[in-house]
Amino acid sequence: MSIQITHDENPQAFWGANASNLLESESLHTLLLDLTHKELRCASTENSPHFFTVGEGESIVGQSIYDPSQEQLHLSPMHWGHVDALGKTLLEIDCLPKRLHGPAGAVEIAADWFASSRNLTKRLVQRFGLYELRHLKTPTPKSGTMVCGRGEDQGIAQSYLLGFMKECFPNPPPGAEKISSLAKTILENKALYFWKTTEEAPVAMAGKIRDTPSTVSLSMVFVPPEERGKGYSGALVAALSQHYLDQGKKACNLFADLDHPVSNRIYTELGYDYLTEFRVYEL
Repeated sequence: MSIQITHDENPQAFWGANASNLLESESLHTLLLDLTHKELRCASTENSPHFFTVGEGESIVGQSIYDPSQEQLHLSPMHWGHVDALGKTLLEIDCLPKRLHGPAGAVEIAADWFASSRNLTKRLVQRFGLYELRHLKTPTPKSGTMVCGRGEDQGIAQSYLLGFMKECFPNPPPGAEKISSLAKTILENKALYFWKTTEEAPVAMAGKIRDTPSTVSLSMVFVPPEERGKGYSGALVAALSQHYLDQGKKACNLFADLDHPVSNRIYTELGYDYLTEFRVYEL
């Protein structure tokens, strides 16, 4: 069957064509859903993303979003023929990604395609496991309690967010001003949580980074080095996951760096199921 690529600069048109397809697997498409919903709420600018629908015959088989402000291409699962047609369309309209993000199979094909067509070298930057939880396993009880961060926690939030960014996104981590703004926004949105065992500084942090109609994505999991190995991250992620399930979400999801086996094991023990591998490539 012939493969068709539909290019939309209007997020509403893209959403109208792809909503049902993307919502069939919200955790798998969490990043594409988040990018689309952000654009639906914003006025269009010259740096607004480009939206692509991949069709084959009468069916929609994939989606992709190119963010010109980051020169980054986000992909859904797709095979070589889809990537080939998508790549040709992107080159025709001068969308030239320097960074690619998506499920391992699709993004590796795309990185190879763009590296070959533009005489560049691909570099694997990060590998993440995508995990989803629908029913929490009873965790081993830990002393302490989960508390929602407040405005007065700005300082500790900045410190822990900087630690998280340095460990997870070191090339390079965001500057102090961006960290301060991020901490302020997340605290105002009541999306950042801490695990506290005393009245002193909290021993763990985690938060909500995005949500879709039926799921919520957790991130920013950080434990100060002196408090590691005591089960606090697992206790907080368990409590936070149950909190959102109790609020009516059908599932929680998160990305875990596959080079950090301890965190992957902790999430699995809590009941998170491994869905697939995501990769980030740079050209």
